[in-house]
Amino acid sequence: MRLICLLFMVLGAAQLAYADENTARSKGAAQLGAELAVARVTQWNGQLKAVIALNPEWAAQAAELDREALAGESRGPLHG
Repeated sequence: MRLICLLFMVLGAAQLAYADENTARSKGAAQLGAELAVARVTQWNGQLKAVIALNPEWAAQAAELDREALAGESRGPLHG
């Protein structure tokens, strides 16, 4: 749930809706969303100074969430 809320706050619904379909097919929702969020933070944080640090394990954690979702293991309705 936190990931989805963060994505909408950082990216906005429009950017999530227009994500490249090929990328969306090759990666899971968590990986794609995390990559978009990190890209947006990287783009704007120099001006906004709103993010102190990014979790260095963000990519691995997103990949793990996608593996769990693909295996049918759900943490809840907003998993991955």
